[in-house]
Amino acid sequence: MASFLTTSATNDILEELIENALDRLVTSGHLEFREGKHYLTQKGKDAGGEFRMSPKFGPFFLWPDGVTV
Repeated sequence: MASFLTTSATNDILEELIENALDRLVTSGHLEFREGKHYLTQKGKDAGGEFRMSPKFGPFFLWPDGVTV
């Protein structure tokens, strides 16, 4: 019998993965967290990271393929 995840459970998992990734990027110095928001550091910029704003989804970061933290 196949197992299924609800949309809510899937969203919870994705949110946790994103938070873990953001935490790792802060720990590695690629991002900093202040005033409740994440900001790209010079180290993040040097690694090829970019900040973008989507009218539909809001702020996000782009990272080149192969970035290690």
